[in-house]
Amino acid sequence: MAKIDKLLKLITKRNLAEDLPEERQTEIARDIISGYKVDDKTRQDWLSVNREAMRIIKHCEEDGGGKVDLFEGQCKIIFPLLAPAIIQLASRLSSHTVRNGRTVECTVLGKDQQIPDPGELEQIKQYVNSPEYQQQAAQAMQQGQQPPPPPQPKMMWAKQDKSKRVSGFMNYKLLVQSKTWRTEDIKLDGIVSGWGTGFKYVTYDFVTKDVKSYLLDPENVIINHNISCLEEAPRVTIKHYLTKNQVVEQIRSGYFLDLDLELLVPYSASENGVRNDGDDEQPVYEFLCQHTNIDLDDDGYAEPYKCYVHTGKEMLFSIVPAFEEKDIEVVVEEGSDHYGMVQTIKRRLDIVDRHCIHSPDGKYYSLGLNYLLLHNNKAITSILRQLIDAGILKNASAVSGFVTKAFKTREREISFTLGKFEVLDCDSAINPQEQIIKMPMEEPSQVLLALLQLLIDTGKNSGFISDILTGDVEMQNVPATTTLAMTEQATRAFKPIISNKIISEQTEFQMMFHLYSKHLDKEQYAKFQGEVIAVTKDDFNEDITDVVPVADPTMASEATQFAKCRALIDGMQVFGGVTNPQEAALRYWSGMQFENPDKLVQQQQQGPDPKVLEIQLKTKIADQEFELEKLRASFEATKVENDTKRVQLEETELRTKINEIGAKVAKMEADAKHDIKMANIQDKNADTQAKAMETAARAAKVNTSDDK
Repeated sequence: MAKIDKLLKLITKRNLAEDLPEERQTEIARDIISGYKVDDKTRQDWLSVNREAMRIIKHCEEDGGGKVDLFEGQCKIIFPLLAPAIIQLASRLSSHTVRNGRTVECTVLGKDQQIPDPGELEQIKQYVNSPEYQQQAAQAMQQGQQPPPPPQPKMMWAKQDKSKRVSGFMNYKLLVQSKTWRTEDIKLDGIVSGWGTGFKYVTYDFVTKDVKSYLLDPENVIINHNISCLEEAPRVTIKHYLTKNQVVEQIRSGYFLDLDLELLVPYSASENGVRNDGDDEQPVYEFLCQHTNIDLDDDGYAEPYKCYVHTGKEMLFSIVPAFEEKDIEVVVEEGSDHYGMVQTIKRRLDIVDRHCIHSPDGKYYSLGLNYLLLHNNKAITSILRQLIDAGILKNASAVSGFVTKAFKTREREISFTLGKFEVLDCDSAINPQEQIIKMPMEEPSQVLLALLQLLIDTGKNSGFISDILTGDVEMQNVPATTTLAMTEQATRAFKPIISNKIISEQTEFQMMFHLYSKHLDKEQYAKFQGEVIAVTKDDFNEDITDVVPVADPTMASEATQFAKCRALIDGMQVFGGVTNPQEAALRYWSGMQFENPDKLVQQQQQGPDPKVLEIQLKTKIADQEFELEKLRASFEATKVENDTKRVQLEETELRTKINEIGAKVAKMEADAKHDIKMANIQDKNADTQAKAMETAARAAKVNTSDDK
C-alpha cells in the first residue's frame, strides 16, 4: 500500500486546491474551461432544436429573416401539437412514480436467516440478570428443580426486516417529509418528454443533515455528445449560478479557497433566464462544477475529482475527490512491475440522467418530442396559417376590391357600415355593379385541408397521443382481453421510455442510499403508512440490501393495468376452483393502487413459523428430559428400596415355605405309616378271609362226598 499512501492522504482533505501552487491552479482552471467548450460544441445541434421547439411551445416564435406580412392582420397562430404531446407523455411517466403510496422498495441480496430480535434479547438479558430472577433460580436449585426458563425472544429475518425499515424510511423522506422531490420529479418527466434528456443533482446537505435531490436545467449540464453513456464521459460539467452569500458560505466552510470576491465578474447574460442583471446588490456568479480526471499524486494515473471554477476570471476555487477508498483497485499480481500501483478508480458522480428516446446514432443526448415533432409542428402551423389567411381574404373579398372613377365621392376610400346606406354621386345611366371589381380570392384549398389532417394524425402518432389512451374511444361491452390488446398495441413504443425512467430512479435511489450509509450519524425515526420506523447507519448496508423503484415497465399505462385487473376478475369466474382467492384479491387491490392492499384481504390462518416451533420444541424437550432424569433417579432409588423389601419378603416367604414343607413332610410320613399299618391289617384280613373261604370249600366238598 506504500505506493498509494499519497493518494489515500488526498481523500482525507476537504479542498485539495489549497496545497497547489498558483500556477498549477491556473493551469487546471484553464483545462476545465477548455474541456467544457469542447463538450459544449458537440451538442449545439441538439440544443438549437430544443430551444426552437421551446419558443414554439411558449408561442414566442420569432419572425426573423426580414419577412414582410402580405397584408395587415396576417395569421400568427401556432398549432398546439408539441405542448399537448409533452403533457400527455409526461403525465403517463409521472403515474409510474408512486404505486400504492410507495415509490421505493428494498430487495434482499443473498440468503437470509432468522435471528432473535436484538431489542427483546437485550430485555431478556436484563431480566435474567435481575435479582428477582436470580432469587427464583436459587430457590429452584435448593429444591433440586430446574430454574424457570426465561421468555423466548421474537425471531426476525436478519436482512428482510432491515430492508423493510429502509424502504419505509426512504418512502417517508421522499413522499412525506420532502416538499419538493415529488414536484421536481414531475417537472423532470416534462423536461425528459420534451428535451429527451434530463438531470438531477443528488447530494448530502450538511446544513439540514439530510440527503437532497435537485432538478437541473438540461442546458446547464454539458456532456460530450459523442459518447454513448454517462459512465464513458471524460468530463461532466454543470453550470452553477451562486449568489455572493452562497460563495461566502462555501469559503467559510472550507470547501472554497478564500479568494477576493471583488475580482469576480457577475454573470449578466439573459440567455438562460438567470436572475441577474449585473447591477443587483446580490450579483450572481457563474461557476463550472466539472467532474474530470487530474493526476495529483504524480503516479501517471489521473484520478477523478470534482472542481469548481469561476468562468469569467478562470479562477479555481475547489478540488474535491470524486471517489472513496473502497473505489480504488490496485495491481495485486506479484512480480509485476506495477505491483501495488493503482489499476483503476471508480468515479462517483453526483448527477443522475434520465432519457426519453435514445438517439438512433448511439450518441449521448436523447431525443424528445421537441426533436420528433418540431418540423411537423412547423409544417402544420404553416398550412393552418395559409388556410386561415385564405378564409380571411375570401371573406374580405366581398367588401373589398376596385372602384372606377364613375363614383364621385369625397373620400378616396369607400367603406361600408352595416345597417347604413351610403349615397353615391354618379350618372344615373351607369350601372354601379359594373363599376365595382371584387378581389379575385379563392376558397381555402381542400387539398391543403386534407394535408393538414394528415400531418396532424402523423404528429399524434409520433407524439404517442392515441385515442384509447386519451379516453376518446367508446369501450362499452368490450371484453377485457380486447381492451388489453388494444392498449398493449398503443403503448408498445412507450415501454422503453418507462424502462429508462425506472433505470434513472434506481440510480438516484442507490445514490441516496449510499449517502445515508455514509452520513447518517444517529438513529432516526419516521412514520409511514401507520408504522413507526427507526433506522440506523447499519441498516444502510449496500452488501445485503438494494433499492429499486416500484414502477413496473410492463405496465405502460393505467389502462393496461386496469385491463389486467379486469381480466383477473374474469379469470376467477372461470378458474375459481384452482385459483388462490386471497392471492388474486391481493393482486387486484394492489393493481387498482389501493393503499395497504394486504389489510383489505383476510388472510388464511397459518401456523407459526416452523423455525420458531423448532426452537420452542427443543426447549420443551430439554425441560422434559430434565424432568425425565429426575423421575429416572427417583425411580432408581425406589427400585433399590423395592428390591431390598422384595429380598426380605422372599426370605420370609422362604422360611414360611420351609416350615410348611416340614409340617407337610411329617404329616406325610405319619400318613404313610398309617397307610402301611392299614395295608398290613387289610392284608391280614384278606388272608383270613381266603383261609376261611378255602376251609368252607373243603367242607362243602366233604359234604358232597358223603351224600353220594
